[in-house]
Amino acid sequence: MKKFASYKSTKHPYLNRIPEQWSDTLFGRITIPKSVQNNVNEELLSVFLSRGVVRYADTSQKQVHKPSEDMSKYQLVEPRDVVLNNQQAWRGSVGVSKHRGIVSPAYFVFALNNDVNESYMNYCIRDSATVS
Repeated sequence: MKKFASYKSTKHPYLNRIPEQWSDTLFGRITIPKSVQNNVNEELLSVFLSRGVVRYADTSQKQVHKPSEDMSKYQLVEPRDVVLNNQQAWRGSVGVSKHRGIVSPAYFVFALNNDVNESYMNYCIRDSATVS
């Protein structure tokens, strides 16, 4: 793993130090909650514990994540959006989407600030230190 020139302490018990040039920022300061509905012609997405945000068509668990017949309240997700399954987020059912599509109205969707690296954000929110 690449080492950084200098590090600084954080206020989090699970994260002792971070590279000096990084920000130690709360989730609510780098995301904006969103809920865009009535996009029934978009591709269906889902959030899995082991995979994050995926295309529903690429899953084999169609009975577990079975969509509603009326998808008018489903929420639009765009690439870089953070999607959180509100009932399973504590187990890791969360991720940053690489896809455009719609998810269940039971999920939370957040637009990610453009300053944030979406791959790193996906890693951070799915890491075992964060999920507990």
